[in-house]
Amino acid sequence: MELHFELIAPGKVSPDILKVCHTIRDKVFIEEQAVPREVERDNNDPHCGHLLLLRGEKGVGTLRIRLTEKGIKLERIAVIPQERGKQLGKLLTQEGVKRARELYPNRPIYILAQVQASPFYASLGFTATGGYIEEGNRLHVTMTLSSEAEARILNLK
Repeated sequence: MELHFELIAPGKVSPDILKVCHTIRDKVFIEEQAVPREVERDNNDPHCGHLLLLRGEKGVGTLRIRLTEKGIKLERIAVIPQERGKQLGKLLTQEGVKRARELYPNRPIYILAQVQASPFYASLGFTATGGYIEEGNRLHVTMTLSSEAEARILNLK
């Protein structure tokens, strides 16, 4: 089945799409990683962009795009377990970069990566730019996308 994306622009919440995003995030973060529900379900969702990756009509991945004082934060990046190992995390993150740049030109793009996932994000061009913090019972590191890596991603078809 063909892969495609749906984007909810910041401030334009679509309850149906957001429900699918929440289902994916609940499966990955709350059930699989034991992140407390109150941490996963913060009050930022209505103010963020949400990117949903679908295979046919089934949601298989999601990420959230949030404007912060530091720049554009890609967060809540998740792919359902049965779709892992198929390069969907890479595809989702690259599309997230493209959509974030369309929404917010001229702002740095960064993530707060789980430490065990930091090599994956480094392979996409993110570099550690901050110290370690604990969030949701997981150790994270701030990583910023280099301008060279962003240019490569934006030139992908």
